[in-house]
Amino acid sequence: MLSANERELLKTNNTLVVGRKFVVNFHKEYIFIAPYIDKDTKMSKEFKERMRKLKIEPKLRAYFYNHLEVFESLELE
Repeated sequence: MLSANERELLKTNNTLVVGRKFVVNFHKEYIFIAPYIDKDTKMSKEFKERMRKLKIEPKLRAYFYNHLEVFESLELE
């Protein structure tokens, strides 16, 4: 459950980490709710560049890297 403060933050921000466990992100016509994975994940340069070009929130990139089937199923390009 989101706190009142977190709901207010989502009104002004496109991305929010909730309870240090989940990332909520608004991207184009999608709303992503994914487990938050620390940035310690080692990603390939090609993957990072692809995410940058697609303007994917950095907090979501580690999740997509670890779950490529989820990322490939989306029509972001």
